[in-house]
Amino acid sequence: MRTYFSLLLFSAMGLFVAESSADTTRVVHAYSAYVIGLSSGDEETRIGTIRKAVPTENEVSRIWMDERKATLAWNLIKTWSDKMIADNKKVHAEIISGGGLLDVSVRDYRKTKHNFSTRSISAVIPLYIISAKHEKGSVTTCGMLVDGRVVLVDSITQICTALEKIGPGAGGAGTEPAKPVKEAQKVDRTNPRAVAEAFWKAVLAKQWENAAQFVHEDDREWFLEGAPRAFLELPNPPKHPVIGVMIKDGDLGWTKIDNWKEGGNGIEINRTDGIWWIEN
Repeated sequence: MRTYFSLLLFSAMGLFVAESSADTTRVVHAYSAYVIGLSSGDEETRIGTIRKAVPTENEVSRIWMDERKATLAWNLIKTWSDKMIADNKKVHAEIISGGGLLDVSVRDYRKTKHNFSTRSISAVIPLYIISAKHEKGSVTTCGMLVDGRVVLVDSITQICTALEKIGPGAGGAGTEPAKPVKEAQKVDRTNPRAVAEAFWKAVLAKQWENAAQFVHEDDREWFLEGAPRAFLELPNPPKHPVIGVMIKDGDLGWTKIDNWKEGGNGIEINRTDGIWWIEN
């Protein structure tokens, strides 16, 4: 049941899977350069290092796609980085007192922890725990890859704790406002075209929970884990999609976006007990 959709997801995810070790190496190099910059005796170098390490306002809107959460997160990060810049001499002294950097290891944050931080941060953002061992101690911080750039957010737990309190809001940058998951109940599930159109509409709006309601329950968890990053890797999604549906033998067919060449050849759609489902 997963023939084409598996190929779609894994071809889109292939760059990430193949480069996962390269990505972690980039995080290690970025953190090592960060420590070297803060160890510098030149104040301008230290300030430049701090500014380069933290995410920009635009990058924050990619990390937290809810507009209200992104605004609050940016304010918190800016306050934190401004304070660090003001105290850069103190930071420099702490780095020097810790001794030389002996080792840096990187772990996938989501494979280690499942908390409000992993719920708050967009699933398409690679999230890492960075553990640095110095001669006289160790440091743990958080790193992310945003559009290929490594950014560091030391106060991730405090930020996500604050964001958790404001709850869900508007969809933010790159998404439409989230609609209830019960959206699937409004669609005629006996009509394959209606199901396909609702599924693709949710996918293009990055409303993964809504899209998953049209995916067969046997494949739903797999879809939610892989789809957000997979579809993000596919370029040039159409603003005005033309949905194609082809039924082969009454209970089995394919659906695709006809004017999205990069979207591939189609996804299997199957009828079970009179209900049409997207199948991986």
